[in-house]
Amino acid sequence: LNSFSAAYSQATASAKINVTGTELRPVVIQAAGDVNVTSQVKNTAASSARTSKNEGATAEAPTNTKSIGASVAISKATTTVHAILNQFTEIVSSANVNVHARAETKTESSADVTVYDDGLAAVGLSLGFDVVDIRASVDGKITATGLTTAKAFTKDSVSSTGNTITLPGH
Repeated sequence: LNSFSAAYSQATASAKINVTGTELRPVVIQAAGDVNVTSQVKNTAASSARTSKNEGATAEAPTNTKSIGASVAISKATTTVHAILNQFTEIVSSANVNVHARAETKTESSADVTVYDDGLAAVGLSLGFDVVDIRASVDGKITATGLTTAKAFTKDSVSSTGNTITLPGH
């Protein structure tokens, strides 16, 4: 191996909203309008490695028929987004209540190798990794008397073992 390039990129982004009361001091949010609890983040990790051999061969610098080139590029994005209301939290609204955890994660990795004019070999390896933790959790009580939304679900969507409600398409 007579030419090698490597690149590594790591990006970490975190956004957390924790509305946390206690048994003695509960958190109560009362509103006449909409209540939005939203945690949101964007995260990008990008790397690029490029190796070139035997470019522009001349009489003074002939090509090397044993040229070997390699490139490795690795990108890792770690994203954490939480919107959490604990069991001692209550929201009362005469409109709507929304609790959202949103993330946009992008991982790019590029490993280019070019061996011109009679080289022996070229190897490129590109890896991308995403580690994502996105949670919107309500363990407290929400009372909203606003407009009906189109987020209907059936009893089949409720898991009593996991204490979850699954809405298809969300």
